[in-house]
Amino acid sequence: MPVQPSLIKSIHRGDPAGANSPRGQDGRGTMPAFNNLKTGTKLTAAFLAMAAIILIVAALGLFSLKALNGNTTTLYNDRMVCVEQLGNAQSAAMSMRGDTYKYFLVPEQRDKLRRNIAADVAAVDKNIKAYKATYLVQEEKDAIPKFDLAWAGYQQVWADFAKKVDAGDEKTALPNLRDGVMLIRRLALETSIQNLIKIQVDVGAQLKQDGDRMFARVSVIMAA
Repeated sequence: MPVQPSLIKSIHRGDPAGANSPRGQDGRGTMPAFNNLKTGTKLTAAFLAMAAIILIVAALGLFSLKALNGNTTTLYNDRMVCVEQLGNAQSAAMSMRGDTYKYFLVPEQRDKLRRNIAADVAAVDKNIKAYKATYLVQEEKDAIPKFDLAWAGYQQVWADFAKKVDAGDEKTALPNLRDGVMLIRRLALETSIQNLIKIQVDVGAQLKQDGDRMFARVSVIMAA
């Protein structure tokens, strides 16, 4: 059977299926239809695609920066401020300790020392109240009752100590001050405050790690 000339020409063009092939008359097929678009349309489509990518990257970057800002705000409001409040409470408790020794040793200053100690108690209460009003993690919620118990116990022991000293019973009051119940309650109070401060440091360190990871993700996004 003789070969049709049109088929021979089609084979030379690289189209074995001939002119009626699904690839069409130009041999380029249907997929590269984009190539058939006008240059202006192509440029517009490319621009829109780039704009969409830029918007996505910008949105991700903004979200990440917002999260970083949130961590920074939390670090200041709920950690650094808390450390200051707890430090003030700790300082007032230490001042109370020193005034307690003076109360025993310097009778002529006891009226003044009572006022100083009352001011120390008020300072502890004020700072702890402000601290409790901040955002508390679960560790803090678990630790605060221990502080409350230690603080109430220390104040009660101090009141009993002062009562004995005022009554002239220094002999009974001295052992309590040196190695008795007052010492035990004071150490419990100091430990509870130190534990609360440590929680602030630990949470702050975790926030920093979260910020570092967020910064690394933002860097990858912005560099993409």
